[in-house]
Amino acid sequence: MHPSRCGLALLFAALAPAQDADRAFPEAQAAIDTLLFHYDRDMVHPMVPVWRDLAAALPTSVTIVLAAPDERDARGGEALLRDLGFDVHVIVPAVTGAPLTVWARDRLLVRSDGTTTVLWTPPRDAVAFDRRGDVRVAEFLGRRVEGYEWWPAGAVFEGGNVLFAGARAIAGGLFRDVDHGHDDQSAVRASAGLLGTDPVFVGTRLVPPHEHVDMYLSVLAPDRVLLGDPLAGARILDDLADVDVPDTALPDHDRWDREVQAEFAPLYGSIASELADAGFRVARIPILHGDSGSVLTWNNALVERREDGPRAYVPVYGVPRFDRIALATWRAQGFRVFPIDASRLAEHGGTVRCVTNVLRWREVPATTVPAVR
Repeated sequence: MHPSRCGLALLFAALAPAQDADRAFPEAQAAIDTLLFHYDRDMVHPMVPVWRDLAAALPTSVTIVLAAPDERDARGGEALLRDLGFDVHVIVPAVTGAPLTVWARDRLLVRSDGTTTVLWTPPRDAVAFDRRGDVRVAEFLGRRVEGYEWWPAGAVFEGGNVLFAGARAIAGGLFRDVDHGHDDQSAVRASAGLLGTDPVFVGTRLVPPHEHVDMYLSVLAPDRVLLGDPLAGARILDDLADVDVPDTALPDHDRWDREVQAEFAPLYGSIASELADAGFRVARIPILHGDSGSVLTWNNALVERREDGPRAYVPVYGVPRFDRIALATWRAQGFRVFPIDASRLAEHGGTVRCVTNVLRWREVPATTVPAVR
């Protein structure tokens, strides 16, 4: 079901007070129950390593919703996921009748109260034509699957624009209000209504390093975040040069230059200050920017908590020194780390979190969750 736009403000006002934001957005505080993938036949090759590693790392209790454009692709996608190690009995198909991208995060913002999952999408006519099929995933689930509701929002956004830290949202890109344009005030109004809280905006003092905040920032706990550090990336590049590691050891879809990292460093310094001013404790992790716009990021991870403690499903790229240092950084923050091979996917502009979306979480009793440092 979905409301008219004139009723959208009333919907937000009704939902926001009734739901506890800690429960509605429990990223890094609860266990993944249901996870969304999109099947795009043209992107199978870069997706196979990601799905293979997730199949090995995720608990078998996780339900996979596989969105596909038609019944044939749904069957093919199910067969592929089964071959890669997922339990076919927990793969639930969602057939949209329109082509999809693999970016399951981008056109969908999810809010759940433990019983009903509300799926917000930008208006279909405000989405690029080749990505409108992604909106239909929410339409399908809202109309066909019990426990899901679909609400087209009065704001243009992408899922990577926002992270959730307990009761607070961290927004790295402005949510554009459909009716009132691009100005900052209307964007804040639109995002506050959609998220049920006034977000903490980052990248407001200097231009943010990427349009998606989850490409350079990770939530560790309600008051703790992990921010990329391009100067740490530059130092590793220097180390590789010192031991004569050839440039061909790095992904070849961009040029990873030390000077580029120095250019990005002030942007990250500004964001670190904004986060600290908002009360967050900020840890740092290497990140690498290419001079053509690509990013090698170890921030774009799926994060959850289970009975055995915090877990992070972290992208790796087959560059041993970078991957090793990044994974060690996550472990030092108290996480059990699962490397996910995103080496083929990175050249298409995204990694692990971009191609997954948590539709439902499962609460973990607080007494069973070890404290994160």
